[in-house]
Amino acid sequence: MIRMICVYLLLASLVSCSEENSTDRVSSESVDVRSSQNSESVDAEGLSSLFDHYWEEYLQLSPLWATFYGDSRYNDQMRNMFSTEHREQMRTLHEAYLDRARRINRNVLSRQDALSYDIFVRDRELALESMQFPDWLIPINQYSVYTHLASWGSGAGSQPFKSTKDYENWISRIARINVITDTAIANMREGISRGYSQPRSVVRKVVGQFDKLISEDVGKSIYWGAIAIMPDEISEPERTQLTKQYRTLLADTVMPAHVKMRDYLRDEYLPNCRDSFGYQALPDGKQWYAHLVKVQTTTRLTPEEIHEIGKQEVARILDEMREVMAAVHFEGDLQDFFRY
Repeated sequence: MIRMICVYLLLASLVSCSEENSTDRVSSESVDVRSSQNSESVDAEGLSSLFDHYWEEYLQLSPLWATFYGDSRYNDQMRNMFSTEHREQMRTLHEAYLDRARRINRNVLSRQDALSYDIFVRDRELALESMQFPDWLIPINQYSVYTHLASWGSGAGSQPFKSTKDYENWISRIARINVITDTAIANMREGISRGYSQPRSVVRKVVGQFDKLISEDVGKSIYWGAIAIMPDEISEPERTQLTKQYRTLLADTVMPAHVKMRDYLRDEYLPNCRDSFGYQALPDGKQWYAHLVKVQTTTRLTPEEIHEIGKQEVARILDEMREVMAAVHFEGDLQDFFRY
């Protein structure tokens, strides 16, 4: 079982299906490739160019991920990742690059390039497949964008705070939180009307998280960590101006957005949440869960097949343990042997 899990994790590490955020446009740059019998034959450099162009456009659509990966070009941006516009932009991106990839003649690629090609195609296919399941209707959980922003605002995350420009970037970015909040609430209201919600037990925990993020004294909030670590290299006039601007933003925009979300979750969403657990309790939940299993395990096995493999592996391991017990002439059951 452990071996299989390790293999799954190794394969899964090659595949990334996380999508986040949006931008106002998707570039139409294409890759220079040579056509051959209705397909495109490319060398390693051409395939790498395809990947590079995709990655550039993806980062434009996903500025938070760009920051996470150490690309500072979009540190001032936060797209409305819960909007219809964002989803359509991401769909356009995946469809366009899947089409370009499929026009490449895989047979002319080296073994390593063919593997990279297969992973790229699979990622695009899975991303498009994911879009049939309305995750935007259940956008808030214990690991939502709010927890990430709070971590970054504390100064302990990926958002850099080393220069005046860094602080200006963060102020511009976090100012968008009210747009994110309004869209997420609208989506959750639609979700409730269509039978999609988070489990009630999850939402109770999320409400508790928001309670801890909210502070009447913004100077004592987790977001104030960015000011607490302000470098000495920033001049005193700039320090004063940035601190004043940030305090006002926290008091007038950031904290009210948190309060609005907390109150909605507690007073409106929680009473209407489902008592059930797991994706399979949602509309189309069985198919949704099977899709997530496919994404996470990088196999085409059904959840039932994987569960059966797990049971067989547990039985095999227990048999080996019993063989060890017999070999050392241990008297007793497995629990006694574990304690021994």
